[in-house]
Amino acid sequence: LYNYHLAKDNVRINDSIIVVEGFMDVIRLSTIGINNAVALMGTALTKEQIVLLKRLRCPVILCLDNDEAGLNATMSAGDQLFIEGLEVFVIRLDDYKDPDDYIVNKGEESFRLNLEAKVNYLDFKIKYLKTNLSNDSKEIAEGINNLLELINPITDPVYKNILIEKLVTEFNLDKEIIKTKISVPKIIKEPPKEIRSIKKTQVTKACEAIIYLMLNEPKYIKIFDKNMGYFPIPACNSLLNEIRSFYSDHNTINLADFLTYINEDEELSSLVKEIISESNDIVKPEDFDDYLMITKREVFNKRIDKLKIDLERTDDLDKKIAITKKIAELKKEV
Repeated sequence: LYNYHLAKDNVRINDSIIVVEGFMDVIRLSTIGINNAVALMGTALTKEQIVLLKRLRCPVILCLDNDEAGLNATMSAGDQLFIEGLEVFVIRLDDYKDPDDYIVNKGEESFRLNLEAKVNYLDFKIKYLKTNLSNDSKEIAEGINNLLELINPITDPVYKNILIEKLVTEFNLDKEIIKTKISVPKIIKEPPKEIRSIKKTQVTKACEAIIYLMLNEPKYIKIFDKNMGYFPIPACNSLLNEIRSFYSDHNTINLADFLTYINEDEELSSLVKEIISESNDIVKPEDFDDYLMITKREVFNKRIDKLKIDLERTDDLDKKIAITKKIAELKKEV
């Protein structure tokens, strides 16, 4: 998601995130003081992008291009986000292709009026189906059934009833038939997740905090390499190598692109998502030196333990003296 690293800081102020297609739309919005926007860099919404949007815990406003591809993308993204439990709204800009063109031609005030008049996604979808479905009975039934699948899990009885009334009115349906199809919500119980249920050590937390800072600010990669160079935890080291490789290729770190970059490695991808979700409100840049010290101490302690084993195994006096001296030096560092 283009501009995610900056937009997320403005979400708390605006209590929403605006999703557009291209980076020029984000740049244009910033010129009128709207800084809570991100770009898909295309029309498809990926699973990784959904993860990032869910982390923000705020309503999502879809403002995709005003063409057929943009409309189809709005419907697809709206379904995906709604199913994931997000509150979704839609803005459609008439006459112009995208937010960039719209603002250039109609100005800030007009765009902000559209923003204030955003439409709830399910209301938008009902109107969309009414306007765009053909007269084919099967196609109409499929569209209505798809909409019912979205309405079914809603727990607010008042809101659910309002949507049913709209659906019945727009398509001239029998309300009782509709109610029988959604009267019993389907509850899917997921099996309990056992992965990474073990309580994390202070060292693990410190290593993951450093990785989190690297993913948000590349300067920490260089600082870490200068002071340490590797983690005492294998999984973190594997992830560090991928971060270095990505940074070397792109000279920057974009979280969404990085997740796509490592997507085929399920273990590393899961680790990144876990670090992101657990570290967002806890890890602070000003504590980097503390994280580094904890990590360094663990590395030195492991070196000391290995040297102690070497000390016990050797009978050579000179080697014993050298090892003892090295242990003393490392203890000073710790």
